[in-house]
Amino acid sequence: MALLLSTACAAHGGESIRMATGRSYVVANGVSLLRQAYDRLGMQVEEVDVPVERGLRMSNEGSLDGEVARVEGLEQHYPNLIRVPVAVLATSVEAISVDPSIRISGWEDLRRYSLCIPHGIKAIELPTAGMKTYAVNTAQNIIKMLQAKHCQVGVIAGPTWVDFESLDWTGIRSAGRLGAVPLYHYLNKRHADLVPRVAAVLEQMRADGIIGKVQKAADDEAAAARIRALRRAQIEPAK
Repeated sequence: MALLLSTACAAHGGESIRMATGRSYVVANGVSLLRQAYDRLGMQVEEVDVPVERGLRMSNEGSLDGEVARVEGLEQHYPNLIRVPVAVLATSVEAISVDPSIRISGWEDLRRYSLCIPHGIKAIELPTAGMKTYAVNTAQNIIKMLQAKHCQVGVIAGPTWVDFESLDWTGIRSAGRLGAVPLYHYLNKRHADLVPRVAAVLEQMRADGIIGKVQKAADDEAAAARIRALRRAQIEPAK
C-alpha cells in the first residue's frame, strides 16, 4: 500500500482533478471525502459549478476529469467514464405524493403512476426508464407539480430534504421509501491509472471509519430535515 501511494504521488503530485459539483448536499459530502482521498495522493480537487446533466456530459467528453458521486452502471451509458469500485456514499430514495391512497413499496409500484423526477439524477432516472416521467430541474418544481396535480408521484433523493427544506411542502406526504443507493466516484478514461489508487485510498478511509462517519452525519441531517418538512406540511412523517 505504501509503495502504491508513493508511486501515485510521484506520478501525479500537484495535479488537480476537476469535477462538476453543482449545489447538492450529497455531492458536497462526496467532495469532502474525495478531497481527503486525493490529498493522500498529493493531488487537489477543483470544483466546477455546472448543472448535473451538463457536468456528466463534460466528464464523459473529457473537459472535466470525473464525477463525484454517481450510481453504479453509469459507464454503460457513458463509455468514457470508469467507476472507482468503492462506494463514496449512499443516498436514500423516496416517493412523495399529495394523494394519501398511494403507497409505494418498490420501484415497480411506480409504473402505475405519472412521475415527477429530478433531471440528471441517474439514481432515479435509470430505475424509472420506460415509465411515465416528467423530468424537472429542481425539487421545487417537483413539489409544485404535485401540489397542482400535474403528476401523481414525485421521486426524490434523501439530500433533497436538506437542500430544499425551506420550500412550501404543504400537502406533501411520504408515499414510501425505495431504499438506499450506493454512489461511486467516476473518472474519465484518460485517468484510468488513477482508478486503483483512488480505490485503495477509499478502502483505507472506509476501514478507518472516515466514510462511515460522514455517511452517518449526512443520514442524520437528512432525516431531521425530512421530519421538519413533513411536519410543516401538517403530515406526520412515516417511520
